[in-house]
Parts: sequence; structure tokens; C-alpha cells
Amino acid sequence: MYKTGLPVYMKGGRYERQYDNAKNSKKLRNWRRSFYDFVMGRRWDRLALILVFSLLVLYYYYPRSDDGGASEAPNVKVTGQIGEPLGANATHGESTPSSPALNDGKTEKQGVGAGVGENGGEVGKGGGTQEMPKVVNQGKPPPSGREKTGPPKQGEKVHGAGAGAGASKRLTDKEKKARIVDAFRHAWKGYEDHAWGYDELHPISKRGSNWFGLGLTIVDSLDTAWIMGQTDIFEKAKKWILTEMKFDHDGDSNVFELTIRVLGGLLSAYHLSGETDKALLAKAVELADILLLAFETESKIPVASVNFKSRNAVVSHFTDGVSSVSEVATLQMEFKYLTQLTGKEVYWNKVQKVSKILGGLPKTDGLVPIFITVDTGQFAGNEIRLGSRGDSYYEYLAKQWMLTNYTEPAFQKYYNEAVDGVRKHLLAMSTPNDLFFVGELQNGAFHPKMDHLVCFLPGTLAVAATGGKRVTRADREKMDLRSRMDLELAEELAQSCYEMYRQTPTGLASEIVKWHTKKGTEKLETLPVGEGTESLTHAVFKIHKAGVAGVGAGKEPAWTERLVNGKMKSVGLGLDPDAEIRQPATSRKPQEDFYIDITDGHNLLRPETVESLFILYRITGNLKYREWAWQIFEAFEKWCRIPSGGYSSLDDVRSTNPTHRDKMETFFLGETLKYFYLIFAGDGGDEKGLTTPAGRILDLHRFVYNTEAHPFPIFDVREDIKSKLLWI
Repeated sequence: MYKTGLPVYMKGGRYERQYDNAKNSKKLRNWRRSFYDFVMGRRWDRLALILVFSLLVLYYYYPRSDDGGASEAPNVKVTGQIGEPLGANATHGESTPSSPALNDGKTEKQGVGAGVGENGGEVGKGGGTQEMPKVVNQGKPPPSGREKTGPPKQGEKVHGAGAGAGASKRLTDKEKKARIVDAFRHAWKGYEDHAWGYDELHPISKRGSNWFGLGLTIVDSLDTAWIMGQTDIFEKAKKWILTEMKFDHDGDSNVFELTIRVLGGLLSAYHLSGETDKALLAKAVELADILLLAFETESKIPVASVNFKSRNAVVSHFTDGVSSVSEVATLQMEFKYLTQLTGKEVYWNKVQKVSKILGGLPKTDGLVPIFITVDTGQFAGNEIRLGSRGDSYYEYLAKQWMLTNYTEPAFQKYYNEAVDGVRKHLLAMSTPNDLFFVGELQNGAFHPKMDHLVCFLPGTLAVAATGGKRVTRADREKMDLRSRMDLELAEELAQSCYEMYRQTPTGLASEIVKWHTKKGTEKLETLPVGEGTESLTHAVFKIHKAGVAGVGAGKEPAWTERLVNGKMKSVGLGLDPDAEIRQPATSRKPQEDFYIDITDGHNLLRPETVESLFILYRITGNLKYREWAWQIFEAFEKWCRIPSGGYSSLDDVRSTNPTHRDKMETFFLGETLKYFYLIFAGDGGDEKGLTTPAGRILDLHRFVYNTEAHPFPIFDVREDIKSKLLWI
């Protein structure tokens, strides 16, 4: 029809696209006919040519050993026998057998290559204020750039060919636990071999880099090694901390990160190992006394950083002097526990003053902006989210209430108000699978954007609703309405966090997703109403949006269970309380319920979803949470494990040939692998590493985990200091 092409007035629009499609379709038909004639024609010479070509392909791709012969199947060498934890005397790769063994926050955490989110600033946990760390090459050549996960050299495992990757045999829980221990030792081996004494490992370029110059990976891994029974690693790490860790870094060291990672790690290790090594406690006191400098402001709101060398407090350089709310509100657990251990009230009173100021500021139904001005002690801006810069503010409301054995009811009040605000303003539902998610408020408008960091929320909701105790189906009938609804909301959001992994080609979640929604589903009044017009999912969602205050008598939801198609079914409350609920694995279309922007596709080895799965498994006993966790672990093994040691974050989870970012975050050892281990630990007996002076750390009614996964025992405040403490 258009032998000489399209007229000028038809170019550049849908007419030109239709014309091109028509031409391509004709070419395709002609190509198919030629190919059919070639293959099916009675030309034996052509068939012989095809056969020769096929043999060449097979020869090229068939694996060969160095001597030219056919190689055997890859043999993954794992220390110890399968199913047995790796002991202190086991050898592992090139390790020495005799060695004792931002985000704004949890990212790179504050800006260490975290990437920039659409709200400005680096994406991560807490608040991001730190400069990029100085990279120390340790005599190695500088990296040539980001590393592709392409075919390895001969003798190396393909990314993902780690212990357990692609195993056809169904493993026992004991074997899975052993694989997780192996992953920890593999990560530690990479750090020990290539970055010892530095803060972080770059496993591709095999070098270390410093952030604060405190061996962050060592101190963050300390209690993980103890819990897993890896005594050789624990002893070597402790020796380095007590002899080599110096607080003399000449640069901005973030108070929030130091508190949750270093102070939290030291206090946890001190308790777990029996509270006998006073040197660990002394090191924690030394650090805390320096951090107190940050609180010497007119408003009593701490500044972002301190300089160890000059002993000066430093305001944030990246946010015009304002601090992240999550940063100033995520110091309280660590400082209060330090007061309990030392009897020094100064630590408690400094952080309690901050909580008192925050409690008196105006809020949006319990929700707060993500910034606060240090000079005035007032909130800044109007962005509200439970992701970066906001997340652990809400987490620590619940955990402070629990940590002091429920003796501070003000934090319960603030927490309940915040959960009501989340339901009212941030809770929405995806399409097509009706998944609950938590969005954001930007300038008062709802946005269906959700950081992976928000996946801390299911675990916090569940542990606060139950006090950390195991809950059967029958127990739910005895729970008060708020607690029952919070537990159900936790289960709903955990499903959505799992889908953030399940609906990507790699099986790993991205840093941020943006959910597909039916317009208006964030608003209660626009949902379908009337008998026979709403699904059970919509009905339950409306109840959750209304919250406790909006639920009439007799209209509270029965407990529901997700089906694999994303819808709900009611299972009531009268069934066998110990009955197992399994959720069969079925396929999902990639990004069926959300999409991932090109700048948000990275995965930083984050722990939040695994944390929530651990808590929900311990509380409900539902085996699906173990199954989901194992799927995620295998995805990390497949895509992130580096053959020479360590694990690397990825650039884009949407690609099945992703680029490695050449960085292993300290929280991968301190949190992610710890939670994986704890999901499969404890049911077969009391492992030594799980038993402490206060009981078993798996008993969530006895322990509270800080935001860096360092467990603290729930305590009754000491009588000898009660009168000296500031109370709200």
C-alpha cells in the first residue's frame, strides 16, 4: 500500500508504527517460509550441515577439565558433614583451622552507595547523612568497575552455585540450618581474607573500605557467631575488638549507626556470653560516653554525627542541619539497656528527653514527618513514610514499651496511635491480587511507593500484638480486638513483602516498589459496598482501614488465610489450633502487583522481610514462613554468593544476568543470616548459643531485638536507680 513510505503528515505517530508492524509481519512470514523450505526440503546436504553445526555447539558448551577431558559435575566443598553445624575445628576453604573464630540507615546504610530515591537523599534505614567512605585498596589494583555475574573461570562456581543452590534433594531443617551456617562462614571468610580490620568487604575486587574505622563487620557479626555456635569466629572477633578497636577516626561518624551496630553489638555479645567479660561492657561505655557529645544541643535533640579525633559533635552536612526522625528516635533501647547494666542514669535520661520532646509534637494521627530540626526541636517538612528516615521511629515505640517489661505505657499509647494512622492514611491494596501494602504521604497526597525497609512492620505488629508469645488459632478468640487485628494485618503485610521477592525474575526484592492500585483504593469510602458486591478481601480490607474505632460490635474479622491467587478465605477460629497451614507455591507473573523503576531495582542483602518471617513463624507456628524464608535464602545463594568469599549486593533484580555492586553490607552477617538461622533453630533442642542468663533468645516474650538484630533481654528497671530516671 505504501510502496514509497508514509506521507510526511503520517510520520512519527501511531500510523507509522502500524506501517512498520505490517512490513515486519510480511518479512517474518517470508523468513518462516524460507526456513521451512530449508529444513524440510529433500536436501540431505543441508541436514548434514545442521548436524555438524549442532555437534560443534555441544562440543563448545560441554564442560571440560584442565587436561581436556570431560569434567565431573561441580563439587561444592562444604566444611563438615551436611546437617552438622561447622565447628571450631572445621576447616573451610582457605581459612585457618586454628583461628578462634543509609539509608539512611540499613543500606549502604547512610549513603554508602545506597542510590537515590525519588524523595531525595539516599535510600536506607534511619536517616542518611554520612559522606561516602574513603576506600582503602590494601595494595590491590583499583576495581575496574562493577562486576557482571557472567560465566566464571574454570574451577570457580557460577554465581549461585553455593552450598545448597539448586539442590534436588529436599533438605531437613537441620540440613538447612547447616547450609545457613556455611553461608555465614563463607561471608566471614571473604571478609577475613580480604578486608580484615576494615569496616566493609568488597568481595569482587577483594579489598576493604572504611566508614568509621571500627571494623564494623567484626562487631556486627559478633553475636551472630555466638548464636550459631561458631566459637572460633567469636573469639577471634572479640580479641580484635578488645585489642585493636580504637575510637580515633578523623571524620563524621554517624551517631545512629554507631549506636545500633557497635553499641548494640557490644551489649548483646556481653549478655549472650554470660555477662562475664567486663571488657566488652567497658568498650561499650567508652563509646557511649563519646556519643553523649551529640546530645549537647539547645533543643536536646542530638546532632547527626561525632568526630572521634576532635571529640566534637557534627551536624548533618547533607540535610541543612536537620536530622532524620528515625535516627534521633532509634537510640533509646541501647542507652536504656546500658543504664540497666551500669547503674548510670545519664544514658537513660539523655534519650528519654528526646522521646519526651517527640511525644509532645503535633502529629498526623500518630504519624510524623521524616525530618526534625535540631536547633528548634520541631518537625521539618511534611513527608510521611515508614521507609527510609522514618521506619525505626515506629519500631522503637513498640520495643521500648516491651524492653522495660511494659512499664512505660506512654510508648504503647504512641505506638497504637501510629498504627491507627497507618491504617487510615497509608494502608492500600494492590491489583490484581489484592495485596495489602503501606504507601507514603508526600505533601499530603498518597503515593503507592514502598521501600523494602517497610517490611520490618509485619514483625513489629506481630510481636507487639502478642507480647512475643506463641498464638494458636484458639488463642486468637481470647485476644482483644486491637491485638487480633494487628496480628492479622501483620500476616497480610508479610504476604506482600514475600511477593516483592516472588514476583521478580531473580526471586530477590528490589529496594523500592510502586504498587499497581485501583484508583481510590487507599480511600475507604470508594471501595465497593453492598451485599454481594464486595469480595471477602475487600470486606476485610475495609475493616482494617477503619481500625479498632471504626469496627462495630460483631463486625470484627474472623481470621483469614490467603489463597495462592491472592484472594482470601475465612477459616474461622474453631479449627484445630495446631493444624498446619501450607501455601502451595504457584507461579506469578513478573511484577504482577507492582513495578520497579530503573533506579530502584538494586538489592542490598537486606534483612527486614526475613526478620518478619522469623517473628511470625515463632508466634504462629505457620510453616509457610519457613518455606518462604528458605526460598529467599536460596535466591541469595544463587545470585549473590561470590566464589572467593563473601556475598555481593546486586544492581538490578529484574535481570537474570545482574551486575554485582561489589559490596557486602555488615548487616548481611549481623541481621540477614542471623534471622535465617533463627527461623530454623531451636525446635530440635536448646543449642548452647541460644541460651543466655535471661533464657532462650528465641523466646520473644523474653528478648527484644534492636533494629540491627542484636537481642536484649527484657528487664525490670533496677530499684536503686528508678528515682533518678526521667519518666514520661
